[in-house]
Amino acid sequence: GEYDYFFPCASLKYSFDDSTDLQDGYSRTIRRPEVSVLSGVWRINEEEQIITAPNPGLEPELSDNLSIRLVKYFEPVGMVAINYYRNRVKGLFQTQDLTAQEFGYTGDAYADYIFRTTTTVGGEAIDIKGFELEFSHAMDYLPGPFDGLSVRGSLMINDPEIPIVRSADTIGSLSLSYKKGPAKLYFNSVWTDEKYRSTTPTWFDDYWDTNLSGSYQLRKGWEAFFSIRNLLNEGRNVIVSGSEDPSGTVGDHSAIYTHYGRNMTLRLRARS
Repeated sequence: GEYDYFFPCASLKYSFDDSTDLQDGYSRTIRRPEVSVLSGVWRINEEEQIITAPNPGLEPELSDNLSIRLVKYFEPVGMVAINYYRNRVKGLFQTQDLTAQEFGYTGDAYADYIFRTTTTVGGEAIDIKGFELEFSHAMDYLPGPFDGLSVRGSLMINDPEIPIVRSADTIGSLSLSYKKGPAKLYFNSVWTDEKYRSTTPTWFDDYWDTNLSGSYQLRKGWEAFFSIRNLLNEGRNVIVSGSEDPSGTVGDHSAIYTHYGRNMTLRLRARS
């Protein structure tokens, strides 16, 4: 194989004033597949009838990346920024769900199973461009006890040249944190828009991932801690296109729905 690559990079920063910066950057990067993706045995999930299979023929993914960022900083701690990025990627990795026939399996034992494997987008390099708006702000000017609040968030809009499997075109996040004396509280949420599940016409429905955690120092060396995952009790839904129905009478519909409920953890931690 060929192992020689050249990775140039350059960046430029221009300050309009003490609190406003324009940042430009270019880089060429490489991403190699994980060892578990390249080699190993089939992992067979009998319950869901899914076989995860390695692909030893994967080549590295190469990307030329351009970014422009305009950021405004606020006192005492805060910022708002808008980012534009454009990446030209060759050999983009994609995890796909294939039928036994599409995968090339000719036996009978797993003829009805789904084969999950990682492949690359063929042909020439593809363009991925997009924008991201982000902000963060510490509200220590509020009267107590609210002066321990901080907020941050972002909205990312991707515009790939072709649909990218398991990658949403729109992603939003919002986080709140509170620190005051012995108390700490964290709220984190991420919303992802619909995204393709595989190259076949199936996709994941939009999803809210929301978590809450916090701690309280009882005394020196002792701390009570809690965490709640999936606070909104969301389920994950896979949608199948109605075009797959030969009769043409069925519209887009749910094919796989998983719901694991909320998960809560309570702990008492001792620290030396």
